[in-house]
Amino acid sequence: MTVLLIGDECIDKFVYGNVDRINPESPTPIFDETNEIIVNKGMAGNVLGNINSLSENKIQVISMVNDNRVCKTRYVDKRSGQILLRVDSKPRGSDSDHFNFDKFCSIVESENNQISAIVVADYNKGFLSCENIEQIISIAKKHNIPTFFDTKKTIDKTFYGADFIKINQKEHLESSKALNMKNGYPLYGENYIITLGKDGCIWYNHTDGTVENIAGHNVEVSCVSGAGDTVMAALVVKYLETKKIKESLNFAMLAAAEAVKHRNVVAVARKTIEENKL
Repeated sequence: MTVLLIGDECIDKFVYGNVDRINPESPTPIFDETNEIIVNKGMAGNVLGNINSLSENKIQVISMVNDNRVCKTRYVDKRSGQILLRVDSKPRGSDSDHFNFDKFCSIVESENNQISAIVVADYNKGFLSCENIEQIISIAKKHNIPTFFDTKKTIDKTFYGADFIKINQKEHLESSKALNMKNGYPLYGENYIITLGKDGCIWYNHTDGTVENIAGHNVEVSCVSGAGDTVMAALVVKYLETKKIKESLNFAMLAAAEAVKHRNVVAVARKTIEENKL
């Protein structure tokens, strides 16, 4: 199977150090940096890493992401695991690059690719416009390709025809304030998924109006960075394997519970989920 992954990619950098005292000049912690630094790809890059690990490299991924990547540097107290500060920076003199629709059409229509799913990790950083979202859905429908969206945009008519939309509870509430809703959910998207952290997620099916609560897992949390990317990747991997949404969401909740146990952004191993079974 082949997945086309589209969206915003960043660099996730974790700098670890020790905090033993407060700055006498101001009430701020003094961070003594160690040599422990972890760097990996974040956002769409983290979705890619998790698709690879959770599918055990059985799914090929074609990526269309931005070239100019923001670097998110987190300064972390080594003992507690608490993030003291996050600094976001991008290459000097660079502007956001943009989605290439012609290239997208070429990839989808190529006889060599046979795309099984289109996954959009849209952090609303300028790479994808609302028009691009509509174009992606239109072409996907034409070729009968399921679409999965993880987006920071307001869920409005832009997403009409999307198969899966995943957002967190805060983003759902923001969309609720901006739009007219039906039964408390947007009118757009066949399957609407609201993640709730340790409480799992809510799955709303627009066609038949059913609502299901998918249980989460109460584990010791070290870091939530990238957990949403893991949920999206796990949902896509399991759905392509089974075509069963509820089973796929249960698998995604297991993957998320494993992801937050780590102190940095990670690609969750399939065997870890199957061995632990939480």
